[in-house]
Amino acid sequence: MSNTNIIAVDAMGGDQGPFVTVKAVIAFLEEYSDVGILLVGSQEACDFFTTVCSCPNIKSRVELILCKAKVDDSEKPTLALRNKRNSSMARIIESVASGRAHACVSAGNTGTMMSFGTQILKTLPGITRPAICASLPTLNGSTLALDLGANLECSAEQLHQFARLGSLAAQCLHKTDNPSLRLLNIGIEQIKGTSLIREAAERIRQDNNINYCGFIEPNQIFHGNVDVIVCDGISGNIALKTSEGVAKMIAELYQKMFERNWVSRLGASLFKGSAEALSRTINPSDHNGAVFLGLEGVVIKSHGSADMNSFCKALVTAQKVVDQGVIPTLQRSFITQFAATTKS
Repeated sequence: MSNTNIIAVDAMGGDQGPFVTVKAVIAFLEEYSDVGILLVGSQEACDFFTTVCSCPNIKSRVELILCKAKVDDSEKPTLALRNKRNSSMARIIESVASGRAHACVSAGNTGTMMSFGTQILKTLPGITRPAICASLPTLNGSTLALDLGANLECSAEQLHQFARLGSLAAQCLHKTDNPSLRLLNIGIEQIKGTSLIREAAERIRQDNNINYCGFIEPNQIFHGNVDVIVCDGISGNIALKTSEGVAKMIAELYQKMFERNWVSRLGASLFKGSAEALSRTINPSDHNGAVFLGLEGVVIKSHGSADMNSFCKALVTAQKVVDQGVIPTLQRSFITQFAATTKS
């Protein structure tokens, strides 16, 4: 395939597997004419694509790769790492490592994805573990947040590493020369938080390459007053899933409010456009796709419960990360820093 970008897709990942991923690939390729797909999955997945895709142009941009093994969501990462090297998840990451694909996307197990990514792609110089980074909707646009679930326990040094990764990623994705960065904490005062958080804050504050603006509390995450938010994996994942739950609750309450009586339904018809815009802003599925920052390649994690529209958004995220040159920027920066540290 002689396309601008090639994205490898794990057809078997997620709650619904090929039924969602295959349809999402087709929908994505209908919008992006200069992208090719390596679709890795079982014979059933390949047959499903052949059956549901009727467009010759799209078929010509998809290479089907048969793979019998898949990673189960309940499978421990250590066991999958040892026994599932030939799985669809591992194969898509290997395609990035070999240069056959520019990025890969899977809705499979997060821990296993990180394990395969770390073993197959390796981490950037000076980075001990990758972090899950995603763009969160805010009142003023969006903000990058990491780590959102890859590392349950983080050292102060790792939080500092995440800060450097996030700051550089924001420069690429949001075109911000000097992105502001804050550390998630239970209060904004310098004395608040654990000793680990305070140590991380001091490390980040002393880094002249980071525009550190202090702590941020959870209730300020969506105000849009900061470009990057750094936290450990537990705090980030809880904040993310809590926000998704609140977004769904608002959408349901909004729907119920307009179904009460004819007056409400009339109001709903008058404000239909505004309601749809609000839904797009807060709907988690419209912001799907998180990148494992710190790896030597583009690895995108989709929600396991993603529907077709949501998984398609993850593919769009992969395309954006590749187009904006996030990984090459990180590689240049960390290689330079590592060389300087080695000399000193």
